[in-house]
Amino acid sequence: MSPETIIRRITITDTAGLYQLWQSVYREGLFFEKGPPSIQVLQQILTRVAANNLPGFVAISGQDIVGAAEVLPTRFFQSDDTGNDTMAKLGIQIHRDYRHQGIGRRLMEMVINDSRRYGFTAITLYVHQQNQPAIDLYYAMGFSLTGQGGMITLPSGVQVRNQIMTLKL
Repeated sequence: MSPETIIRRITITDTAGLYQLWQSVYREGLFFEKGPPSIQVLQQILTRVAANNLPGFVAISGQDIVGAAEVLPTRFFQSDDTGNDTMAKLGIQIHRDYRHQGIGRRLMEMVINDSRRYGFTAITLYVHQQNQPAIDLYYAMGFSLTGQGGMITLPSGVQVRNQIMTLKL
């Protein structure tokens, strides 16, 4: 990680920068099937993250958000906001110019430690089978392969299968 890159807890004021990061990673066409939620929806999510003191961190270089990692309870992904408060899903995004510098590892360490503080018992993530650098990082952080998802077509036209990985806390 370059010396000028700092990592701090995510806040509602990060909405626009997080949206730009997510959009940048999506435009690569290799990692996300869909683009980021709208700015309004993202702002609602960050409001809930702040209100519930959920694990979420950003990496800042200069004035730009160049990385982010957040762990959200599975109930956040239910239409009726029910679900498990001890199980969580991890999302991580790193700008292409800042990969392979240790930023992802540092963000992962912080959200995993903060997830223990929050009381999560397990964190699940989805990763494409061909994303070997990410898979290697997840294994190094203690995640294990727990399932296979379906085939999806990325914006680049590449078809991939998701792997499901879980870390028991």
